[in-house]
Amino acid sequence: MPMERKATRLVTPLTARDKQAIAVFAVGCVIAVVAALAFGHPFRPAPSNAGCVIVSGASSTGYMSTRNCGPLARSVCATLGRLNPAITAQCRRLALPLPPS
Repeated sequence: MPMERKATRLVTPLTARDKQAIAVFAVGCVIAVVAALAFGHPFRPAPSNAGCVIVSGASSTGYMSTRNCGPLARSVCATLGRLNPAITAQCRRLALPLPPS
């Protein structure tokens, strides 16, 4: 029965082995938290948007934002450059070729 000798278990002091197991568990938790903070995402610098075309707008799932950099930015400007004034402005700012009008 789960309730048998419950009062006795509650007043019995922890053994040395129990205290050691709790200490090892606590140290492991501290190490895991320190590792997560040291190698985690919050401390990484944000990627630079220099040379990128960022397209934002409505999509079938709500709001969508895409970041196209390097050769992909050149491709976006060459194909979609005149469809949206915001894309056109970004392509002109980056001096990327636009499709013929």
